Amino acid sequence: MTAFTIILQAGADADPMEASAATLIAQTFEDFELLVVHDALRPIRFSLQDPRITHLHPGAGLSRGECLNVALEVARGEAVVVASTHDHFRPSFLGRIHEALSTSGPHIAAIGSGPADLASERFTSDGGGPSHDQQPDLSDPENWVWRNPLHSGVAVRRQVFDTLDGFTEDLESLVELDLWIRMIASGLGFHVLADSLVDREPTGRQRADSGRVLLADYSLISQRHFHPYLVQIARTDLLAVNIEGFLSHPIFQGGGDLADVVVDRVLMDLDPPTVTAIMRQLGTTLGNLRRQTAMAANREVEIDRLTLDCQQRSDQLRQSQFDLQAALDRLGSAELDRRLAQDELARWQASMIYRAARKAKGKLGR
Repeated sequence: MTAFTIILQAGADADPMEASAATLIAQTFEDFELLVVHDALRPIRFSLQDPRITHLHPGAGLSRGECLNVALEVARGEAVVVASTHDHFRPSFLGRIHEALSTSGPHIAAIGSGPADLASERFTSDGGGPSHDQQPDLSDPENWVWRNPLHSGVAVRRQVFDTLDGFTEDLESLVELDLWIRMIASGLGFHVLADSLVDREPTGRQRADSGRVLLADYSLISQRHFHPYLVQIARTDLLAVNIEGFLSHPIFQGGGDLADVVVDRVLMDLDPPTVTAIMRQLGTTLGNLRRQTAMAANREVEIDRLTLDCQQRSDQLRQSQFDLQAALDRLGSAELDRRLAQDELARWQASMIYRAARKAKGKLGR
């Protein structure tokens, strides 16, 4: 066996795939195999050559989970890494992951790197969005509600796939998250290294229907694995938060067939006491929202009053500015009249008549 099997599923463009593969070939830890899984409908010309690279052509019409399972059938690694074509692995990635796996107990089934690997909340895009300020506690199920804190660059021990029957094959997008949820529900642990060992290139604009796909996949994962796990550990509070996330999601609010499917999934198989507890908590949340709405309405009235007051004061100030400008104009006109009068007096004093009158006045005084 080899230490690692890295599975790289081909995309529509060879350039980012080869750029990602090149960062794997450049690893300082060299005991690995790279399985490149090609899409039969969009064959990719792969020019990078290395004896550790194996090309797989599983056929057309397979889901992502099915393609990954085809690769698992031939994988020889003691640990498996599913790589994205937009992942760039730093040279020390495999070495650090191997060291961590070797020194971790058997309860640690997966090792990831962070914080660059932390994914977006609410699954609105494929890997973009805000990241957490610190490493999440992956043993706390709260960090898995509408989150995927293990997004890329994760090494999973091979026996995990044998225990959990590989990847789920009927999901379109959240295949890895489905695996993570099944792992925590089975009591398997995760560890995230503090180092940022994987850099992700921007994936560009997402498909218009990507949000619907993500929501549909997450509802299936919740129905099958996450909700039963939360019921098992008596975390109805998180169950309510997760369901509230669906009910408040913009796509769900838009209605349609997807909303009906999702609500059936997320409420399916819950026993009456659990549903009662959830509805009680959702009722509390709704009451809080109503109070917040009422407060917001009061604030809106206050804002309108302050806006009107400011407008009135602004009008008064504008009128005062007009009055001041008029006074300044009058002052300017008076100043101009004064200067004209001074000029006229100066001309009069300089005239012969003024000087003659001054002399006559002097003689009369004597």
